[in-house]
Formats: sequence, C-alpha cells, structure tokens
Amino acid sequence: MSLQLDHTVDLNSQAVLDWIKKKDGSTFEETIEDQDIVAAGLQQVCGSERPIPQVEKVTHTTANNRHYLVLQEDLKTGRELVVGEFRIQVPVAHEIEIGLQSLLYIADSGLTASQKKTIIDA
Repeated sequence: MSLQLDHTVDLNSQAVLDWIKKKDGSTFEETIEDQDIVAAGLQQVCGSERPIPQVEKVTHTTANNRHYLVLQEDLKTGRELVVGEFRIQVPVAHEIEIGLQSLLYIADSGLTASQKKTIIDA
C-alpha cells in the first residue's frame, strides 16, 4: 500500500514569518502532520529521512510596517505639534531555499524483521 501526500508550503504562515524575523541563518522545518498515515496503521521508520537533492531558491517578500509622525515646534510655546502622520509598508525581500525530504512509513502488518529491512534498504 502506498500513499501519495500532496502538500502546499505556506510561506505566509505565522511560524514561517516568525522564523524569517529571526534572521539567524537557521533552517525551518515544518511539522509533519501524519495523523492520517498513523491512523491508517503506518509507522515512520526512524532514520528514514532522505533529502531530495533538488533545492529551489525563491524570493519571498514581506513588509515592515512603519509609523512616522511629522512634528513642528510651536515657536511661541516651544511645544511640538503633530502636522502629519504616515503609516507605510516597506517591502523586504528574503532569499529562501526550499527543499524536500522523503520519509518512509511501513504498515505494522506482521512483516518479519527481514522483510522490513528489505523495504528500508530499498
């Protein structure tokens, strides 16, 4: 039994945006939502993670929100008066590399250790 899982990467998810803000060169890994796979009787094989060599570089644009006040000093009182207020979004481009990895799940269906090893090795 094989399962084809389609997944759409959401670069605007809060978790991704929080990671982008850190700017620390770290890698972001999405959480694997495998409840349906596990419910179907499959278990992930530890150590089966295999990166897929194709990496895609994308430019992802976010924005910094800025708030500016234009002040003018009242020459009679010395107080500052607000003569203008602006809210702008400054676009920020982020270069991101997106990669994939495959994971192996095997059904707990009475396979012998030898049979499981054959599947894992393949």
